[in-house]
Amino acid sequence: MLLPSARSFLFPGATISFGAEVLGPQKEASLPVITSKSVKKIMKPTHKSSGRLFAEPESPSTKLDGAYTANIDGAARGNPGPASYGVVLRRPDGKPLESIGKYIGRHTNNVAEYYALIAALDYAEANGIKRLRVLSDSQLIVNQIKGLYKVKHPDLRPLHERAKKQAATLEAFTIQYIPREENRAADAAANAALDSTSSVKPAYGSSPAPASKPVSAHKPAAPPDPPKPTAASRPGLYLDDLRVGLRFTSGLYEMDEDRMKEFAAEFDPQPFHLDDGAARHTVFRGLAASGWHTAAATMRLLVTGGMPLAGGMVGLGADIVWPRPTRAGDTLRVQSEITEIIPSRSKPNQAVVTVHCITVNQNGEEVQSLTTKMIVYKRPV
Repeated sequence: MLLPSARSFLFPGATISFGAEVLGPQKEASLPVITSKSVKKIMKPTHKSSGRLFAEPESPSTKLDGAYTANIDGAARGNPGPASYGVVLRRPDGKPLESIGKYIGRHTNNVAEYYALIAALDYAEANGIKRLRVLSDSQLIVNQIKGLYKVKHPDLRPLHERAKKQAATLEAFTIQYIPREENRAADAAANAALDSTSSVKPAYGSSPAPASKPVSAHKPAAPPDPPKPTAASRPGLYLDDLRVGLRFTSGLYEMDEDRMKEFAAEFDPQPFHLDDGAARHTVFRGLAASGWHTAAATMRLLVTGGMPLAGGMVGLGADIVWPRPTRAGDTLRVQSEITEIIPSRSKPNQAVVTVHCITVNQNGEEVQSLTTKMIVYKRPV
């Protein structure tokens, strides 16, 4: 069996050590006579080989002190079938950071698992996270990234290579298997994204697309080192897939007090957004996030999986209402519904789609109501 080069599978921080003692010149005179029996004794391993291509420490590495944690999961209803992924990130102190759920079209469950891993690595890169601990309930993905299993399926190879290259850019990275019952948050995020679109006919048909098309039905949308995919080739829903009454549910976003104050200091510097003591004597009766911060968080939730439109969300305008304030520690979720679709008379490949988005906190209380109109395009021919 041919093994890959050390550079191809060693992550930052991995070390190779040998148990043989280095003998200096002063010991040369006392070297024993080497016999076949003594060679066997010297070469006898001191411990059983694990078969791993690189070793992970039994106890947490000091290099992972201060690491962020990402629970990942993929979901597919069918093999292949409508698929999505979920990623739940936590800060080094264990506090929730972000929950991401996204519908990715028609794929197998294993492809969805890899999409989840890549999404976690993408988030780390975009947010300057250098140390990452990934937890997954997919033994296949974990063992393939560790080098214990070969990657045989052609759909998984480019995703595996991309994930390895991204992980290698981090100061410290580890991936670990956990039982499914310990991965419920990521599973919920993946299924929430899938629930919002599973009633829609998948956008990628059951037969492979012609070679001239940018996305193939049974191949990942993003190979490891290609140019960024065009808007038309990104996974997501086109006008053909939408209907009035279609609903979406986003992942989660936690409102952090420090970030609330930072946002307000830059964009909405009013006392009730900056100082709890001052806010108690206002209509809010305590510190409240700027409504524009709630709107920004809503937009983030929509973009990261709450409304998976191919080519992105192109808004024409919106009406927005804040029925109650958003507080520090609130966990927000966006529930959206398509209420109207008006085809363009002059441009038959597009329509104006009206969407009503309700942002709720962890108690199900409405903190924002948004009605927006967007341009949505038909699938390219």
